[in-house]
Amino acid sequence: MNVDTWGALNAALTNIVAEALKEVGEKVAAQMKLRINKDVYSANSPTKYERTNQLMDSVTTSDVETNQGESEVKISHDTDKIHYNPSKFQHGSPPTMKRWGKTIDIKGSGDISEWIPEIIAFNKSGNLFGSGWWQNRDNYYLNTLEDLKSQGLLSKWFRVALRKRGIDMV
Repeated sequence: MNVDTWGALNAALTNIVAEALKEVGEKVAAQMKLRINKDVYSANSPTKYERTNQLMDSVTTSDVETNQGESEVKISHDTDKIHYNPSKFQHGSPPTMKRWGKTIDIKGSGDISEWIPEIIAFNKSGNLFGSGWWQNRDNYYLNTLEDLKSQGLLSKWFRVALRKRGIDMV
């Protein structure tokens, strides 16, 4: 790669940083999935519904956005990948009952799939589903952040990603 102006150098470095940041974002998403498996799925096995793993499968990494010399990648849940299925009582499908030949939504909330990550991560179900182990599970979101911080993973991963692209950080 030939860089013959400050603008070309800036563009080349911005591209390298964006590629490295995308790689780190994918690793953070993988770490969050490990935490969901450990803190949510391994905590207990459901008996009243069929587990789909959609919470874990909904973890996604955004494209890198660069604005005025700063780049960022977002790791979040794509709640379009979490499907509402009241017939199987999945993903926060609210309790329903049959009355006069119609299904009546007891709680009046309908599809709450978009709030499932927050409800699960921060134990916000209250007594909607009764009381049980799901009210006291570890917070996978905060545990992911703690893993990243305590093990210095972000800086380690970023250094490795830059090194792959020919840049050694001191």
